[in-house]
Amino acid sequence: TREQTSADDVPASITVISSDTIKQSPIAQLSDLLRTEASLNAVQLGGIGQQTSIFMRGTESDHTLILRDGVRLNTDASGLASLSFLDTTDIEQIEVLKGPASVLYGTNAIGGVVQVISQTPKENAAFMTTELGEHSTYKALIGADYAENDLFLQVRGQRLESDGTEITDHQDAQSSSYDQKGFSFKAGLKKQDYGFSIDHTQNQGNSVYEGFNWTSNAYEIYAQDFKNTVSTLKAYLQAVENTRIESRISRFKDELIQLQDQEKTTYTSDEYELLLKQNLNLAHQLTFGITHKNLE
Repeated sequence: TREQTSADDVPASITVISSDTIKQSPIAQLSDLLRTEASLNAVQLGGIGQQTSIFMRGTESDHTLILRDGVRLNTDASGLASLSFLDTTDIEQIEVLKGPASVLYGTNAIGGVVQVISQTPKENAAFMTTELGEHSTYKALIGADYAENDLFLQVRGQRLESDGTEITDHQDAQSSSYDQKGFSFKAGLKKQDYGFSIDHTQNQGNSVYEGFNWTSNAYEIYAQDFKNTVSTLKAYLQAVENTRIESRISRFKDELIQLQDQEKTTYTSDEYELLLKQNLNLAHQLTFGITHKNLE
């Protein structure tokens, strides 16, 4: 419904991956968290950082829309989101809407929608943690939260490295390593009648993978550098008792450099959204709005 609503009151198939599940393993990728969902098939071509696709209810891989706090992460070049390069450090929960949702969300929502909801600080806290695994895999996290007098501030930093595994079993197969680092920042004011927030997250790194070269008729090692950033400014105003105005300005930038060929792809999406929500009664609400998107 594009409005915070109890799942019991929504006439659609919705499941929620809670923060408790996400916190069980900071090193888990988005594909790992989604793999247990019914009617959703997460296919990953290898270990950490390798190409990942989602197939929901039998639809194609570009028929599932991926959102982060309302920002579209699917690129219009391929219709896919770079799932293997998205970090899960500051995620509060993941909402999975199964079934066609193009009426509400437009392109790419033929099979369903996966909405990633980021954390908002609720109390003062600070933490540092590390998780280790096989193949020299580790992830280190550091963060701090502030929440007082309707103000909140959140800072996160993370580093993930892995020697990776061999994707194929041919004689000269090599491991596909992965290196990622990033940070996120969120601040805002949340009052009953008005509020705003600014959110920025950035991830960058290097991914090594093995592919088949049809020219040399042999497997070869390839590498790519990646960087993705999501910046969002949101504001809301409770104009009168039953009328709420919401606005959003966001930028999603996805960069990928194929090192062997020195090919660089940069995708930038700027979105501007204005919504007017009118509560008619406890069970009915009208939402009017417009979203404008610039692509480069």
